[in-house]
Amino acid sequence: MIRHAYPDWFRPFVELEKDAREIWNFENQVVPGLLQTEEYARALFAAARLPNTEALVAARMTRQHILERDSRAHVWAVLDENVLRRAVGGPAVMARQLRAVLEAAEDQRTLVQVIPYDVGAHAGMAGPFAGLTMNEGADVVYIDGRVRGHVTADTNHLDEYRYGYDLLRADALSPKVSLDMIAAAAKEFSP
Repeated sequence: MIRHAYPDWFRPFVELEKDAREIWNFENQVVPGLLQTEEYARALFAAARLPNTEALVAARMTRQHILERDSRAHVWAVLDENVLRRAVGGPAVMARQLRAVLEAAEDQRTLVQVIPYDVGAHAGMAGPFAGLTMNEGADVVYIDGRVRGHVTADTNHLDEYRYGYDLLRADALSPKVSLDMIAAAAKEFSP
């Protein structure tokens, strides 16, 4: 049941993610799925009024098991500052979510960077995406969308998104300064 909670077009990405060497992700509105807490994910799915919210939450939590393996992928998440400021699920849920991101970043294989508001326009304004650098086989990029996402291994698209990701990382704060910003935001949401 959990496997089928994902839409058909997203399942290939989830399957490939398990064997990736690197996962690189840009989000402009929400915490990346691999770093979400259960209550944060539930609030996101509930806001979309999806009929299978609990199955989607369970699938998302199961998907995160790939980060518990000894030989797991390196994860690099670049977040727009919007991600830190929107109180998904309310202040208490958001504070716990941000602390969970900080905890995830304690692992050397996870890097988190924030693009602050004062950067202005940046290369991710068109929306979120995630890439996988594979140990074997073609690398892929997942381009998110409101109704439907798209997974592609087309080298032209991949090159375009990698270049965009490089630009995003260049605009982002350093990992240390980013974590300081996330910690400060968590404190602001804390009761």
